[in-house]
Amino acid sequence: MPKKKPKPRKPSTTRPRPPARTRTRTRGAGCDLSRLRPPGALYRDWYDVPHADWDGTLPDDPRLSEEARDLWRRLRTLGPRYGGSFPQAAVVLDMMLDDGRLPVMQSDGGISFFDPGAFGPAGLSGYGFRASVHQLHAAAALLVEEEGYVRLVAGRPDHPGGRWIHQGEPEARKVPSTCIPTQASDELSVEQLAALAILRHPATRSPEDAVRKLLARPDEFTERQARDLVDAVVATEWVDAKGCDACPVAEHCTREDRP
Repeated sequence: MPKKKPKPRKPSTTRPRPPARTRTRTRGAGCDLSRLRPPGALYRDWYDVPHADWDGTLPDDPRLSEEARDLWRRLRTLGPRYGGSFPQAAVVLDMMLDDGRLPVMQSDGGISFFDPGAFGPAGLSGYGFRASVHQLHAAAALLVEEEGYVRLVAGRPDHPGGRWIHQGEPEARKVPSTCIPTQASDELSVEQLAALAILRHPATRSPEDAVRKLLARPDEFTERQARDLVDAVVATEWVDAKGCDACPVAEHCTREDRP
């Protein structure tokens, strides 16, 4: 019996699928806040705003309200400050800073307002103050509460979901911390004060270690800038200053040798 010839296959009309597009995510590159994912209502929603995705042009749409335009400007500014990813708390914090003062919870539970005009002889500029506060927030040195104030962080966890320790809590006294002489703000710039805080921290082993920690901050310093900054601060008297007259916790001075 002769074999049946197989029927010729019809050419497929299905288009081949293109290879899956991979997107490089910049979620909090180098940003401690994004890596640790703090608790709280203002840290549930996050915005991915890679700086490279912004062309700097707001769509010319008459339907956009002034509030929408203001939000667009804030998102565009906050993206690079937080390494491309930031929580709703960063937007709330930026709006709080519009008043020019920062409400901070104190160790006794009271709220006081930090005035940048009282920082050093000339004070901090509005832009410098805003940038510095966001820098501290990105580093998880302070957190924003839903009630409309910030809390200073004494100890951060090593992983998301870990224990956060705030200033004023009993555990905060056990956390290695940094004190900065108040008089140093009369002589040093904001960048130098940041380097001073790193140099005086108990976990910093040497000036070279301080340089590495400065370079770990995203898009902030070149290696030459970090070295020049550390060298300039090391040359001052403030790195090893002890027993500052204005220090409210002089008995816990981090520069005193303890047994």
